[in-house]
Amino acid sequence: MPRRIAIVALLACLVRGCSTWRVTAPQRTGIEQLLISKAADQAAQQLTIDLKPGTKVFVNADTFEGYDQKYALGAIRTRVLQSGASLVNDKGQADVIMDARAGALPSLPAGDAPRSRTDRARLAAPPKPPNPAKAPAGDDA
Repeated sequence: MPRRIAIVALLACLVRGCSTWRVTAPQRTGIEQLLISKAADQAAQQLTIDLKPGTKVFVNADTFEGYDQKYALGAIRTRVLQSGASLVNDKGQADVIMDARAGALPSLPAGDAPRSRTDRARLAAPPKPPNPAKAPAGDDA
């Protein structure tokens, strides 16, 4: 009987080790990641790249900033390759230098982004004009 209790206790300890909970906190939710990657893919597919096949292209990312820049740059590079051009890692070897820029790629981690309608409206609203009643008195004469 004591041997059975020892075996059950040992099995209980082993099984407990297999049921450890692990919680992760990614910067973006799965839906956000899918939306952003789909938008980057669609934007890259809309690029018109009219180059001769084999043209050496360097994609300059120096001015390209955003939280998801690596995925977006990958989509742009894929589009360049689909056009028949080839990529190079050195500006000096390139026939064409493509400058990548983002106008609306999120630059904040998801936790810092405005979440509510009020936050988004506040950030999107134009600045208020100065109040004429509080304007400094000028010389009207």
